[in-house]
Amino acid sequence: MQKLDRLLSIVLMLHTKRVVRAEELARHFGVSPRTIYRDVNTLCEAGVPVASEAGVGYSLVRGYHLPPVMFTDEEASAVVIGTEFLRGLSALPELTHNAVSAVAKILAILPDKTKERIHHMQETTAVMITARDESAQVLVPTIFADLQRAIAERKVVRTTYYTAAREAQTERDIEPLGMVYYSNNWHCIAYCRLRKEVRDFRADRFRALLVQDEQYKPHVHFRLLDFLNTRYTMDNPVTVKVLFDRTSARFVRNKMYYGWVEEENTIDGVIMTFFAPSVAFIGRWLLSYADRINIIEPPELRAYICDVAEKALRNL
Repeated sequence: MQKLDRLLSIVLMLHTKRVVRAEELARHFGVSPRTIYRDVNTLCEAGVPVASEAGVGYSLVRGYHLPPVMFTDEEASAVVIGTEFLRGLSALPELTHNAVSAVAKILAILPDKTKERIHHMQETTAVMITARDESAQVLVPTIFADLQRAIAERKVVRTTYYTAAREAQTERDIEPLGMVYYSNNWHCIAYCRLRKEVRDFRADRFRALLVQDEQYKPHVHFRLLDFLNTRYTMDNPVTVKVLFDRTSARFVRNKMYYGWVEEENTIDGVIMTFFAPSVAFIGRWLLSYADRINIIEPPELRAYICDVAEKALRNL
């Protein structure tokens, strides 16, 4: 990256964050902290009011604004395509609506030539997303906006939450810490005052949600990525090898969720390897492909699927 581009990018990062440390900027741009120090001095000499505090980081003096920034064709295209992905991925209509509204505002300020290019791209681009579980409907219309506000303002949220099977519901107060999208659903990571620990709440299981006036204390030692890596990293994964017939292998859904690692084409089909937290975790999913697969390993997985199938037959 050229120095001029890096200087502009530093100002943009300072606009988007209240405080940025030199080490963070150095990692982002792949340069040394000493280079960042020189860049900040250059910005100050050019009249950009960058404030610094030892041990804290850099920030822009309040009230300073950049002149309007125009998008390149490629940047505008990326925003539009990203919105199309959001249409298919998000189970939250309000989020999709806001994204579409934002794109409309972006298009309004673009030059006519760029607008024509974007409109043509919209007409000739399609994003096909694997179907979601249609039963997973968000029950609270403004959930995403409410939770984002609660996270930003550190506000306690009172909620009624369904169990996984939707057979029971509990009343609880939570302290929202972050939002994550995985396995075709939005999840709120929050400290649960009822369970006295950080928990993972699926957005479609909220029955009611009310942001309180109470502000909770900062969770200074909590980091969202650290929580996710710890929560969903397997210490002793089970290695699973399954032979799928070729037709099924082309349309296997959610294989990434179940720990897919690699696949190998053979004369008989496609051998897929998974690292799963347990036999039961992956077993019920594989049961849906029972007539199209051959369990290579481990043998206890074959026994587990047979046992579940036998119980199902007895219940019919």
